[in-house]
Amino acid sequence: MTIYLIVICFTICIINATESKKPYDKNKLATWQLECELGIISDPECPVDGGWSAWTPWTSCQGSCDETGHRRRTRECMNPPPSKNGLPCSGTDYEMETCYLNNCSLKDFRLLVKGDPARSTGLRQLEAVPAVAERCLQIQCPFEAIEAALVTENIWQLNAEEIWNDLLCVKRNLGCPVTGQWSAWDSWSICGARCGKGLRWKQRKCDTPPPSDARLTCSGSPLQYEECEGDQCAIEEPYLEHSSTGSWTPWGSWTECSENCGMGIRRRKRLCIEKYTPHSLFTWNTNCRGQYDQVETCSKKKCNLDGGWSGWSAWGACSQTCGAGKRSRCRSCTRPSPFGKGKNCFGSRTEVGTCHLKPCEVYSHTVSFFNGDSALEYFFPKQHFTFFHFYIRFMPLSPSGTIVHRGKLNDPFIHLTLHKWHLCLDISGSSKCILPRFCSPNSIAPAVWHSALVTFTNNAALLRINDAQMPLKYSVSCNPELDKNVLSISVGKGFHGAVEEIIFNFIPLSMFIEKQRHSSTSSKLFPTSASNIVYDKANLDEAFVSLENDYYIRIPCFNKSEDTWHVKLTLNPTTGDGLIFVIYDSLIGNWILLALENFRLKIKLRAGEWKPESLSSTAHQVDQWIDLSISKRKSANVIEAAINGRERLHIFLNNVQFQKRDGNNRRQTYVNDSSVGIDNICGDIDDKYATVLPNSIHDIKCRDEFYVGDIPFYIKNNISEDIQGFSGTIASIHINGALLNLHNCNRERNVGNTVQLSSRTASLSGSYHETAWGKSNLLNLTCIYSKVLSSVKSQSYWVMLDTAISGRLSSKNVTVYDDGRILRLSLPEDKELRGFYTCRSYSNDRTRNVITYGVIGKFENNFMGPDFTTALAVFTTLSLVVFTLGWLITEGINDLRDGYGFFRDIHLTPEKEAEAVCNYIDQNIHLLGSKSAARVAKARARRKARQLTSRASFAAQEPEGLMEIDNNNYGSVIEESPSTSLLQLPDTKCLRLEPSHQVFRCEPSYVSSPRHGSNITSPLSRITSSSSIENSSRNLFSKLLLNKTRTSSKQNLGAQILHRIKNEITSNRSQLLTIKPSALVNTLSPGQRVLQKFQQLKMDDP
Repeated sequence: MTIYLIVICFTICIINATESKKPYDKNKLATWQLECELGIISDPECPVDGGWSAWTPWTSCQGSCDETGHRRRTRECMNPPPSKNGLPCSGTDYEMETCYLNNCSLKDFRLLVKGDPARSTGLRQLEAVPAVAERCLQIQCPFEAIEAALVTENIWQLNAEEIWNDLLCVKRNLGCPVTGQWSAWDSWSICGARCGKGLRWKQRKCDTPPPSDARLTCSGSPLQYEECEGDQCAIEEPYLEHSSTGSWTPWGSWTECSENCGMGIRRRKRLCIEKYTPHSLFTWNTNCRGQYDQVETCSKKKCNLDGGWSGWSAWGACSQTCGAGKRSRCRSCTRPSPFGKGKNCFGSRTEVGTCHLKPCEVYSHTVSFFNGDSALEYFFPKQHFTFFHFYIRFMPLSPSGTIVHRGKLNDPFIHLTLHKWHLCLDISGSSKCILPRFCSPNSIAPAVWHSALVTFTNNAALLRINDAQMPLKYSVSCNPELDKNVLSISVGKGFHGAVEEIIFNFIPLSMFIEKQRHSSTSSKLFPTSASNIVYDKANLDEAFVSLENDYYIRIPCFNKSEDTWHVKLTLNPTTGDGLIFVIYDSLIGNWILLALENFRLKIKLRAGEWKPESLSSTAHQVDQWIDLSISKRKSANVIEAAINGRERLHIFLNNVQFQKRDGNNRRQTYVNDSSVGIDNICGDIDDKYATVLPNSIHDIKCRDEFYVGDIPFYIKNNISEDIQGFSGTIASIHINGALLNLHNCNRERNVGNTVQLSSRTASLSGSYHETAWGKSNLLNLTCIYSKVLSSVKSQSYWVMLDTAISGRLSSKNVTVYDDGRILRLSLPEDKELRGFYTCRSYSNDRTRNVITYGVIGKFENNFMGPDFTTALAVFTTLSLVVFTLGWLITEGINDLRDGYGFFRDIHLTPEKEAEAVCNYIDQNIHLLGSKSAARVAKARARRKARQLTSRASFAAQEPEGLMEIDNNNYGSVIEESPSTSLLQLPDTKCLRLEPSHQVFRCEPSYVSSPRHGSNITSPLSRITSSSSIENSSRNLFSKLLLNKTRTSSKQNLGAQILHRIKNEITSNRSQLLTIKPSALVNTLSPGQRVLQKFQQLKMDDP
């Protein structure tokens, strides 16, 4: 049994060793680990990184009644669990969020305050007023509600202030009565006598904690004494009360007692009058003995204590689970409570504030969830590209996985992976040009949405993560030899997470296979396969747009024909200052802006010389969202802004004084003083707009686009407001009630005096084309952005990858020309200028990318080998053509050599026909009976051949139309006795030849003559000429051989043949005598022609 177990274990070890390809050499092991990470190999020993499972549901809210509590949810690192030295999951395995416990009953509060004397006493006070206890313990009651309840029910004559304090004590544990406690003793003071015996003391205070009421002060003394002796004596005489060298002044007055209520401390001092002044100024000895500083306890007879506010309670529950709501917090006048003739607290007991926990409505998308075994495959043979431009928006849930994969190691290879929460890029060209792997220096956060842009050109490979200003870039030092390849990519192998959008070479890729049938006209491309993909609505965070580092959003204007508009924004700022919303009237230079200033909302406008502004009174809470709205009603002269639907700000569009002054002028001329932006993108104002009527001076219209977060630099130069860009998150934007898809809007940022686009904005275009420099070494890129020529130049400019072309390419002799309809870009031949160029223009009410060019370099007419299918088809076709031509040439040569073949049938002369008959007779002597009969037959055949040859020669020499043949004579010539006629072979439908016999075709042919091509030939030549297959020697001899094989004996065969010949001659004799010469050839049947031939041979035989 032990031997069997050893054999089984040994076998298992061998199987495992053969299945795993893990090397043991250190150098090979590093390569093997890299291949495992790249997904090149699938080895069971490859490390497996851990992945999080789904979150569990939230637990119930934990905490005290009517207070802010918490709840939590957890997840486990088991999808999959880490193994084979794989990385563990990154991040926490639990999440907590605040919640609020409300609707607690009186019984719940009894359990809550059990063991706390102060709160238990307060609850008993509340129970004395049932109306307050039953209602205010469950819901939030203001102080005025308690006063109203005590008016109708107050048996114990309680004070409303006391009930309020007890309510806060029980519900919020705020302002509860506190008995004062002594602090720790201070250190001992210096001796109260500088010279001689005295006292020193130490003190303590009743402030740990301080009493909340005068009746709850500390008991005991705040002072403690002990004897001491001073050592600064200037006299040496014995101790006396009065010294001759110094004397004391009377004691000073006592200070005020340090405590208004309870035990305190007071102090007094006296001075020594020195009769002898020491010579040294640095001598501190004294000539007086005794105590100079005295301290004692005290208390005031009348205790008057001013009230003081307690701290604010925590904010209560928000009235709305999403969107803007209300919340409140309270305080009590119990620190301390007023006593005696002390003053009450001044201010409000309750503060109501706004709250906004999360947005209610966002534009969410349907996303694809990957579980590690999922994948999306795309293959489009009609799409061929040289460059690679790929954008993806994803949310990772595990530290490793493949984001996108294209090609093989020998072809242009692109592999974007997630490795230990770092994005890594592996790229190689068609040749041996392989770039080293480069990864992001910082890890990306799990369970957060990220974006990545990957490009690969002849110049460099680029990786841009989360719209970073400076992407990761690796220059290509070798020639990658990029070819036009079909669109074939794989997304999500081994990836755990979600994907929201994929864009490849400026073409949006759909992630849904079933939609291909329903949206065939869509510009999106669909996957060829999707395995283990789950489609579901994304969470709220997916719809958010983060605006950091001076990014802003361009949004098309609302209905321009109407004077009414309403814009609502939901945002969460991270700083207290920032520009939120701007409308800029490019025609007359007026503008409206909405901004944060020290966490307060500010609205300001410019309408001519009128520049009003308004600032909100309440500050924004840092951890809260904000609902902002700005609107203008039809024919109204005011702009209104609201914060969370509560506080409203108003500013007027014009001033009466300006209107009166402007009304005196019939016409006012306003010139757009905007400075030139990117290649003069703002342009000049059309002449018809140069004159503006006075009533339009203070008008502000959204003419093309408005901006959220910041404004372009060429507009910022015209607004004399020093306001920085917004930093935070935009959740949603409503325009006239319609929810906007934020991710479809253009996002860009200012970089000096140029513009940089976000990765997604730079990845979409109307069309994409790849081009190269020709022989002129000058490439002209053309963009038609308008159908009509306009004198007002729109905002049109060229973008190289994601940054606008401005002065940065001036050293490359790059020129831009714009005629109002067509935008041209002239690029000289330069390797550094290879890449992506996008024409960006304002058209169809928004700024968009019109067309994108991929400049791949210098055009080289290099023949590239076809693929395998094309090569096989071409080779097969050429082989068939060569074989057919060779066969035809061979047959032609044989035809020329033999006189017959594939192109021509055989035509025998009379001599050759005779030789063929003679050969046949030699092979079939048994048919004639004896050799002598065979010799006679052969002699006849040769004689007949000579006669036919001589007749044909004579007929050829006759003049045309002189030779006539009488029908009767001709009939007598061919008439013969049936007994002397030759054998007629029967017709057969099937020919079976034996290989030992030679088969010949013996038939008369036209005799060559000078008039062979003429229309009139001699009758004899026509009679002796035949090309019919039925009576040819080939068919004739075949029939003879067939009959030979079917006959069992020579006698039976000869008898049958002779019998058939006789019947044939008898039935056809009358027909042969009536044949006309002119139609002789056409009227004779094949059998008659054979009979005629043999009859002629018989007649010639003497």
